[in-house]
Amino acid sequence: MIVGARSRNTQSDVDNIIYYKGKLDDLRVYSRALTSQEIADMYAFDKEDLKVNNELKPSNLLAQYDFEKKSGTTVYDSIGGDQNGTMQNMTAEENIVKGKIGNALDFNGVDENIVINSTYGLGNANVSISAWVNLVSTSEKGAFVKVGSGNGYGIGVGTDDMDNLGNDLIVLFENVRWIDTNTAIGTGWHH
Repeated sequence: MIVGARSRNTQSDVDNIIYYKGKLDDLRVYSRALTSQEIADMYAFDKEDLKVNNELKPSNLLAQYDFEKKSGTTVYDSIGGDQNGTMQNMTAEENIVKGKIGNALDFNGVDENIVINSTYGLGNANVSISAWVNLVSTSEKGAFVKVGSGNGYGIGVGTDDMDNLGNDLIVLFENVRWIDTNTAIGTGWHH
């Protein structure tokens, strides 16, 4: 999985990477489709509720990154899994900022991303990826998250796809089909 960037070809193709500019907080990966009620509940709760309310950690949560650790270049899976990531061209001291829920990571849109050496064994399983994002402007592009290097899933921002500047929430399905949700997400925090 790559966070804050997406390669146009393969995850290791560094010459064709599109980087995300903005903040990202409370990234979660699930091995099932979340219900609309679960999504609404996560959107409505505040930081303290998230810490104590087990209902906000629905079943099949594979990994969660809350960005609360403030040193080094490791991004920790906060549910205790071994799916830790490595920051590329960034450090916790420089890039961790105030987020929607505690801390967030601030990506520069030039060369910063996180590499997590896992696809979570998703294969053809249902998947949900959730995160709080905060765009710098209403004309951005890039992936918030991309899982998988061949067939895979992703969410990001752009127009028609994540390669073109825009303000629409974009979904990538199995590296085959871009889905422009036609939902403008604007600046500020969005889930």
